[in-house]
Amino acid sequence: MSSFWSLLILLNFLVIAVSSGKTNGHCQKGWTKFTRPSGDWCIKIFYETLVTQPEAEAKCQAADATLSSFQNQVESLWVAATSVAHIYPKTGSIWIGAKRTKACLKSQLTEKCTRFNSFEWTDKSANGTDGFLWDAREPSNTRSIQDCLIMTIGSTGYVSGYDIQVGTLNDNKCDLKLNSKDPQQIQGFVCGKPPGC
Repeated sequence: MSSFWSLLILLNFLVIAVSSGKTNGHCQKGWTKFTRPSGDWCIKIFYETLVTQPEAEAKCQAADATLSSFQNQVESLWVAATSVAHIYPKTGSIWIGAKRTKACLKSQLTEKCTRFNSFEWTDKSANGTDGFLWDAREPSNTRSIQDCLIMTIGSTGYVSGYDIQVGTLNDNKCDLKLNSKDPQQIQGFVCGKPPGC
């Protein structure tokens, strides 16, 4: 077994151990509880291709939720590991709940618009920047139209043809729809909500 798979399995068990409890924090069945400074938060990954960010947000709202942020790397790793288990052996992307800030809408990385302030979490549950794990060249804001975020997922370490590390974030246009042969095709979206909703 490769060291990548061994590490991924170990991280998955660690994340499950950290995120799970005897109860699910009053999260509905199929949702996973995470504890944040703002309180408990329930996360669920929905798998669907050819969905844009606005469509994904509408689908989350139909489940009394919103596209979810990542409070920290534990949440991020859980989403990456859980998604890989579902889509293996494919690669792809998952919509998450963050948008480019107004101050950085037309900007690439500068002293004013950095990796830490170019985007903000849209669900208002997470705080800080620990959940932003960017690919090495991101956020790039190519053609100044990449205002939404995707997490790249897969079991190969990097997405073929894009040289983007899996488990990292990549800014992209909000109406992104890639065909099924594209290794970065949208594979789903992450919804989040407080327990009891």
